[in-house]
Amino acid sequence: MKENNSFINYFIEILFSSLPITLILSTLAFIIFSTNPKFLENVRDTLSELSSSTTNTINLQNISFDSKQNINNKILKGRVVKVSDGDTINVIVGNREYKIRLIGIDTPESSKNQKFKKDTKKAYINKEYNIFAKIPPKQLLDIGKEAKRRLSAILLNQEVEIEIEGKDRYGRSLAWVFLNGKNINAYMISEGLARPYMYRGLKYENQLLEAQKKAKLAKKGIYKY
Repeated sequence: MKENNSFINYFIEILFSSLPITLILSTLAFIIFSTNPKFLENVRDTLSELSSSTTNTINLQNISFDSKQNINNKILKGRVVKVSDGDTINVIVGNREYKIRLIGIDTPESSKNQKFKKDTKKAYINKEYNIFAKIPPKQLLDIGKEAKRRLSAILLNQEVEIEIEGKDRYGRSLAWVFLNGKNINAYMISEGLARPYMYRGLKYENQLLEAQKKAKLAKKGIYKY
């Protein structure tokens, strides 16, 4: 019996010398109160509530709080109030005006700006040869002006539907534009007034590629060269 008591005393001495006092006191309190049935019942209830709370917790990492997500891939109806060039327009939806860059296409510039100078240089864009560089600068500028004129004739002051997919680095909304159900982005390519300017995952990519085939076969606009 003495040997047992000596062992217990030795164990307690080691316990008190190696563990924080708060942990020791908490352990002793639990041992004392664990004989109380009411105490054990409260412990079980608390553990049950904690388990339920953990199960119902929402994983916030899987939710986007980006306000732009509220309009992405939503079809909005509005009126075209401005056409800047062959691939950029302004649309009023309710009390808000959107500057829209027609997604998936690129038209020649209608003025001799910095982009026009870049387009006339031989370069690779999106791993494809820059088709604009094949066209003499004067003709390229004329096609750019025609693209703007054509888009203005079709869309200015018209009610359209826009399907927004995001924004570009200039803050413009990247969108598909529909007039009476017709995809205007694809139309501009089919008339040889724009080239596909795409990346993977565009919703109407097949329509753009089909429009390009038709323009090439008919040798329209930029596809004459």
